[in-house]
Amino acid sequence: MYDSFIPYIEPKLQWLAVYKVEGRLIDLSQAYPPQALDIESVECLDQFLLRDANNETCWFYPTEDGRYLSWEKRSRITLQPGFLSDTVSEDESHDYQRSKILLLWSLMADDQSLTCVGLTYKKRRIEWPLLKVELEPLATWRSFRVDYSSETGHVEESCITVFNN
Repeated sequence: MYDSFIPYIEPKLQWLAVYKVEGRLIDLSQAYPPQALDIESVECLDQFLLRDANNETCWFYPTEDGRYLSWEKRSRITLQPGFLSDTVSEDESHDYQRSKILLLWSLMADDQSLTCVGLTYKKRRIEWPLLKVELEPLATWRSFRVDYSSETGHVEESCITVFNN
């Protein structure tokens, strides 16, 4: 069983700023780059509305026939600044190009249209460490069947919303 945390991103309302951060490495044990560096300089390379980013589709929807169980729980989240999850070489780190930022869109569960699910830069995942999570007291569970040989393809079998304290 797989579980994923997929933020709801509204590109029409969000801005993105890209910074070049330089400093001396002081702590290799830190996974979050700003905590691993003695920061010497920060330079803003770009700022733009997310709706102006290039788009790319990705696939979170089940691709195999079968029965599935999904759940959705809305939460308010506060994120730390994002960073590339993969190490960037010295030569590549100063070669910023806005066109290489991709806004990812996918079908989710029984969505009728694409949902914005994240960002990549040069095909690399951007990590956004969680700073704060405020959980809502309810979750919705859905049981559904996928059969690509049928006309509908997706059939919701049951749905229940449960409340937690």
